[in-house]
Formats: sequence, C-alpha cells, structure tokens
Amino acid sequence: MKNQINNWFSILTILILPSILSTIKSIVSIKIFKKVNKVDVPKGRTLWNVYATMFITSFLWYYIYLYYFFSKAMNSETVLVIDTLIFILYIVLYSFFWWQIYNMIGYGAKDIKEVIASWLIATMSILLLTVFNQVENELINALSWFLPILIPNLIGEINSQFDTNKYKKKPIRTDKMDRHLYRVQIYCFLTLLMLSIIPKLIEIIWGWKIKVELAKLINSSFDWTSEFIASTIIVFFCFILSLIIGRGIIWLLKYFYLDPSKRYYKFEKNKRRKNNV
Repeated sequence: MKNQINNWFSILTILILPSILSTIKSIVSIKIFKKVNKVDVPKGRTLWNVYATMFITSFLWYYIYLYYFFSKAMNSETVLVIDTLIFILYIVLYSFFWWQIYNMIGYGAKDIKEVIASWLIATMSILLLTVFNQVENELINALSWFLPILIPNLIGEINSQFDTNKYKKKPIRTDKMDRHLYRVQIYCFLTLLMLSIIPKLIEIIWGWKIKVELAKLINSSFDWTSEFIASTIIVFFCFILSLIIGRGIIWLLKYFYLDPSKRYYKFEKNKRRKNNV
C-alpha cells in the first residue's frame, strides 16, 4: 500500500509539476519578451502557436529533467560528473528551442483563423492516429473504400459551399486543383497500401510484429503510450514512403502517356490558363 502511494505521488509530481511550471514560464517569459522588444499583436492576430510551442517544449524539458533526477535519487545512483554533463546538455537543448521560439515571436503574430485551422488539423490527426492504434485493419479497410469517393467530393466540390450572396465572384475549379486532387488520391492510396503491406512483409520475412517491437523499443513495459508512438512512427514512415513512390509513379505515367508522339492524348490550347495565374 505504501509503495502504491509512493508510485502515485511520483506520477503526479512528474506530470502536474511540469505542467504548472511550464504554464507559468510560458506566460511570464512571453510577456517579458513582448514588453522588452515592444512586440505589438494587432487585432485579429494571435501568438497562440508560440504559447503552445513554448508550453510543450517547457513541459518536455521539465518532465525529462525531473524523471531523470528523481529516478536517480530514488535508486541512489548519483554520479556527479555524469549528472552535471546531462544537466548541461539539457540546458543547451533548451536554449536552442527557446531561441527558435523567440524567432517565432519576432516573425509576428499569426491570423487567428489560420491558427484555429492548424489546431483543428492537429486534433483530427491525433484522433485518427488514436483510432488507428486501436483498430488498424478496420480503419484501413474503411478508408480504402471511402477515400476515393470522399476526396473528389469533399475537396473538389468545396466551391459549392461558397457564399455567392456575400461575394460577386464564384470560385471555379482550376487545373491546379485537378493536379492537387490527382496527387492526393495517389498519395492516400499508396499510404494505405504501405500500411497494409509493410507490417505483413516484415512479419513474413523476419517474424516480427513491427508495432510490438517498436513499442518495446520505446518502452519495455509496452503500455498504451508506447503503442501510440509506435503506430505514429509507422504511419509517418509509410506516408513518406508513399510520397517518394508516388512521385516516381507520376513521373513514369507522364513519361509514357503524355508524350505527344504516342498520341494517347490530344493536345489543345489551354483555355483555363488565365484561371491558374
């Protein structure tokens, strides 16, 4: 019972204390920087991204710092030279990230709508990764069925939601949008294909369950957090691989089918060129 209470106290200390310190540090330091450098935030613009970046950076720094030194103190394994070097390394890394954050403030505040949009995208990405972590095969199958239908309609027909009463001109789809839709469909298809094939190939060739092995590498206890991080790494790897393969496929298709001498397409004057300028 006593050990359980100590464990809970350690967890709360390592999670809550960094959160409080990070919040105070972010708010106070940005206010001081704005006052000293006379940074003005115009109406309709915000520094929310700077606050969020500073909070996350500070939280990670405090978390790693406290976790390292608490674990050392509890196990009575303190070595002054190593601890000093680790502390200096933390200071150097932290100073680098803070320098980047101050540069973000110097570049100026962002439009509020742009910031809200980026936060929504980040939230939806995290939720999607969380669902993928729990039901991989079901999600891949569902997206494989619905993405070919959803992408052309959701993105390609978004101009139908434009308020024509408020503005005189109506947006018309351009060649740039057609190219964008084409590439998005290819990259989505290849990402889903990689997510289906690569883990299976690794299991067949080496006998590894890549997600399990990655999660154990991150944390030997194989908890939910390490499993989520492992799924995120797999998704990002497959996405990057799909971008590389997709570019190669597009180049090959253009080479074979868009050569005027092969006469697969009839070439005419581009009437929509003005819309793309």
